[in-house]
Amino acid sequence: MLYHGGRKQLFVFAGQRETFLDDFLVCDVEVGSVDNVPCNNEDPVPESGYTMRATIDTKLEEIHMLSGLSKDHRNKNEVDARTTIWVYSLKWNKWSRVQKVKSEEPCPRFAHMLVYDSVNKIHYMFGGNPGTSTSGTDNMNRLDDFWRLRIERPANLDMKRRLRYLVRQYKFKDMSMVDPVGALIFLQNHVEPVVNHSSDAEEEEFQCLIKGVFHADRIKMDPFAIRTWLFDDLMVYFPDHMAQPRENLTDFVPPI
Repeated sequence: MLYHGGRKQLFVFAGQRETFLDDFLVCDVEVGSVDNVPCNNEDPVPESGYTMRATIDTKLEEIHMLSGLSKDHRNKNEVDARTTIWVYSLKWNKWSRVQKVKSEEPCPRFAHMLVYDSVNKIHYMFGGNPGTSTSGTDNMNRLDDFWRLRIERPANLDMKRRLRYLVRQYKFKDMSMVDPVGALIFLQNHVEPVVNHSSDAEEEEFQCLIKGVFHADRIKMDPFAIRTWLFDDLMVYFPDHMAQPRENLTDFVPPI
């Protein structure tokens, strides 16, 4: 439940009564009306559940939601904890799932605390219940970790540069298996110009590409595996309806 002071509106999403809810309601406190928030049925929306944590940015006109307990794909009678992040745009009436770009992330949880620094655009999350038992909840277990989250929105030009860099990087890896000299020429003429040298992580990654060619014990990589890794990296930049499922497919198989 969130309140938008400028609009004088109260937003309510999901919850639990006899079953899990996934409705999204807006209450106009001045008029005294309650309506469903408009959403495009073709766009992805958060899963039904409860104990979600949400914040609102009235300047960006956005609602940020961190999932809590949701229905288990494998057994609809069970619930599981999740850490999916969603953003709802009040301008465009649309949900968007935030794609995670770092390997380190908090474990799934519910009943956690989430606050938002609207000036610096940073979320802070503390504690919660990891939901480790078979029923999705464990009343005896508690977390005490502290996390910071920043939602970054890359500019279009930077995104195009990053996509070019990924494609050319993997082409270099493919070439280095059969033509190391040609791969180095390609690295110099085509990969280096699209590297963001102001990024420590990207610069270190680029240097590792150079070292890998001259390493005596360099590992021969399967070309199919290289292309598969490229596809997975590229799909991070595409919305859910244009990409393969983000979850592990085995999570959708009911237990035997």
